[in-house]
Amino acid sequence: MSKRYSGVRHIKDNSFEISYYPYPGARRKQYRIRAISLKEASFIRAEHMKNCFSRVSEGASFDELKAPLMESLQADRKSQKTIMEFIYIFDTFFNQFLPKHFPHIDSINQLTIPVITKYKWYIVVEKGRQYGWSSELSKFKAIIKRLTRGGFCERRIYYEVLSEFKREKSREMPYKELSKTEKLRLLKHIKENRPDYFGVTYFLIRLGWRIGQVLSTKRANIKWQGLIPIEIKVDAEDTKTKVPYRLSCIDVELAKVIKIYAFDRRKTQWLFPNKRNNKINYRRYGEYLGRITSELFNKRVIPHDFRRMFATENKRKGFSDKDIMAITGHKDVGVFTRHYVFTTSEGVKSILKETELGI
Repeated sequence: MSKRYSGVRHIKDNSFEISYYPYPGARRKQYRIRAISLKEASFIRAEHMKNCFSRVSEGASFDELKAPLMESLQADRKSQKTIMEFIYIFDTFFNQFLPKHFPHIDSINQLTIPVITKYKWYIVVEKGRQYGWSSELSKFKAIIKRLTRGGFCERRIYYEVLSEFKREKSREMPYKELSKTEKLRLLKHIKENRPDYFGVTYFLIRLGWRIGQVLSTKRANIKWQGLIPIEIKVDAEDTKTKVPYRLSCIDVELAKVIKIYAFDRRKTQWLFPNKRNNKINYRRYGEYLGRITSELFNKRVIPHDFRRMFATENKRKGFSDKDIMAITGHKDVGVFTRHYVFTTSEGVKSILKETELGI
């Protein structure tokens, strides 16, 4: 029994058929060739594929690279959130950064070390993401690696250009404080200028939830007693620990905000949809929040800062860890106290006030 070769079929005599896919999702290419054996036909097929990949690499536009990237992520069963995050980074680099700073670049194989160096500046300085480069770099490398595997990018881009950039050691982000007056001012500004972001910001401030949990809240996640919301469920896939939890104590003010959005007649599954009734993109929201807080308070606040504020402020007020965690959804007391409880200027002042000796 003769050995089989993938993508090669013997027709008769010295006639063979070879077939292959130029890239994931593309139409299959088929050719009839002449060869003396299946093995030689397999070698010819390999040369066809190599030449095809080279042509695709050189001629594919940036938009044409997006489809195989998505298919690669889907094939690896990545979550929808992960896929959208990769696509967002793809768009940021290829459709925003390059046209603005390197408009002459029209091929992925033209990327160089100076281009990536400028991209780092773009993320850290122009985008204002002081601590965002490490995460951006790791995901961008993953994108290029996937495109390299698919034959859309020369190997040297990943193994020579990107290898010059190492992921920085993670740093503890500084704790940021906003007073109650500043929080109310922020909410007032957002309500007037971006009402679709008002409910999201209110939930972040009031509950100390992660941004992903807030944006993923569905109308179906709310339990009602008549016209009064009495419980909100957070699905397992929207929590870091993959453990679902429920907030079963909703006060009058929180209920008021929930009802404003839940009773909106727009056809959408999300409690806080964007203007097109789709799920709000968390990166766009984060960039908006950072820009507005910088303008209003001269300090750039990210969504996760509200989670830290909630834990720290309520801990300082004397509330128990368990009660605070019941709202935020934290599961590990050690993680809660190590990473979410910070020193505050007001807390230090209070201690010094209480320890005055009166001399």
